[in-house]
Amino acid sequence: MSVAVGPSGPNDAYLRNLHSFLLESSPRDGAGGGGDDDACGTGRLTRMVGSFQSEYRPYFLVGSGSNERNQLLLRSSGATMDGKMEGNDYDDDYGYDYDDDDCDDGSDDSSSKEEGVRELTELLLVVPRRHRGVDDNDEGDAAVDVDGGESSSLSSSSNTPRNASRDDDPRSLHAGGGHSALLTHGGDLYLWGWNDAGQLGRQTTTPSKRKSINGEGSTATVPPPCPLSSVVVPPLSDIKVEVAALGHAHTLVIEKVTGRLFGFGDDGRGQASGRRARGGDAAATDPTSRHAPRTIRLESSEEGGFVCVAAGLFHSAAITRRSGELITWGCGRFGQCLPPIAAVAGGGGGGDGTSRRKDEAVAADISTVGRWRPPDGSKLVQVACGRRHTVVLDEHGRVWTLGDNKYGQLGRTSWSLLDTEPRLVDGPLGHVDSGCFAICSGWSHILALTRDEKDHSVVALHGWGRNDKGQLGIGSLLDHVLVPRTLEPRLDSAPISDSSIQAACCGAESSHVLDVNGNVYSTGWNEHGNLAVGHVGNDLGDYSVTWMATSGASVVAPPPAKATGKLIAAGGAHLIAVAV
Repeated sequence: MSVAVGPSGPNDAYLRNLHSFLLESSPRDGAGGGGDDDACGTGRLTRMVGSFQSEYRPYFLVGSGSNERNQLLLRSSGATMDGKMEGNDYDDDYGYDYDDDDCDDGSDDSSSKEEGVRELTELLLVVPRRHRGVDDNDEGDAAVDVDGGESSSLSSSSNTPRNASRDDDPRSLHAGGGHSALLTHGGDLYLWGWNDAGQLGRQTTTPSKRKSINGEGSTATVPPPCPLSSVVVPPLSDIKVEVAALGHAHTLVIEKVTGRLFGFGDDGRGQASGRRARGGDAAATDPTSRHAPRTIRLESSEEGGFVCVAAGLFHSAAITRRSGELITWGCGRFGQCLPPIAAVAGGGGGGDGTSRRKDEAVAADISTVGRWRPPDGSKLVQVACGRRHTVVLDEHGRVWTLGDNKYGQLGRTSWSLLDTEPRLVDGPLGHVDSGCFAICSGWSHILALTRDEKDHSVVALHGWGRNDKGQLGIGSLLDHVLVPRTLEPRLDSAPISDSSIQAACCGAESSHVLDVNGNVYSTGWNEHGNLAVGHVGNDLGDYSVTWMATSGASVVAPPPAKATGKLIAAGGAHLIAVAV
């Protein structure tokens, strides 16, 4: 309503004119004109449209799968799994004071643990507009240094002014273990869902009273309650984001311009900070250190910033901007992380300072940071993290892997349970000019996309690793696929044209493909409905061994804008999509 255009012109203008006419025509106390604001039934609708044009911005998404942590925004109360609420949650910089005790009623939240949504369902993400006089630099949850220092406007952003820039348009979607995110072209990152470990980058609480938001005592204008949703998701405070990655229970972001890396959420194994305190998680006794984004110090490797970041179950990885090196940190028990720099600095250390760095790391905490670059000096360009493995793509289209190999996710016939050093996968993807341009990873399986050397419109899908739940969609429950193989997604026995594959993503134990017509196809584990294909019944469990077209709501944008593409993301047990 706030942006749609009908036969009589913009619908919002038509609504206001109608409302004014009815007000003037409605009787009041026996006299003509000046009727009650709601007597004609258009008052509330008019105010609702007005609020979305002045105070809030809605994004229309679709999703399926688990909503246990409200990662699909289907729980109108906004209750989270820790018993707290996210209703009209603006954080401190939107003029509220918080008291955690006011937010936990001690009740069991089991009544709102939905079984799962098994078809694509419409989702409404409501965010506050940023032009209400609240400066982007106002103090909120300030970023903390772990060292102790501090796609024209498209309709997914729906009610932006018709001549607005594309800053508010979605740039990417992300899904983690139980949380979700939307990143805009302007760098605003909106996170919602599971927040037990602070992976949303803010405290999830309910506003209890208004307060001053600056040192001079002035009070910001607090917007009225949102008419369509009690869950209003604020942007990540104080950071304009270029790239984001959601792990199981932690979040990583790269800052625009600077390329600086920030992490927040679960840090029990150093996956959000690069350092693991002796005796466990340093943030465990300090709740604020969990939800406040912290600069990740990675020795001298962060010089020039980062261009890519990935988050797994308990480990993380990034690619440096200038040198194209792989940096890993967090849990390395299964070889998914490179040996820590301090651990390989060398015996006496000589005069290069490595021994001093090692001693300092031992005295303060345990560094989990390792770094690597291909022996031939090639630059790395992408990285993805699985449950216990890491996969990287270099500038020549070669794919390297390290870590756990229980299900063949390292892509090599030379069988070993794990590999602590990055090595090339077998087959064409391990050769120069393979055409590989994108990689993604589930918990124990990997997908890769390649372009034909002569016709770049021809895109092929490859996969390897675990397949005991049909994760690769090869039509059988072959437990492992040891060497990358070409996958041919089929629908009703007809293959999806190579020229139509646009994107792919992995859930924990599922795979999803987007074609150029905006159709989404899924395969794999479907216990919570995360394939968006309805029920897939069989004798062994709820999964599909073949690719199936999703059903339910269409991935479309509201008028008047016409979406030209789609974005998809899959997490632990949910799938989300938006038109762009």
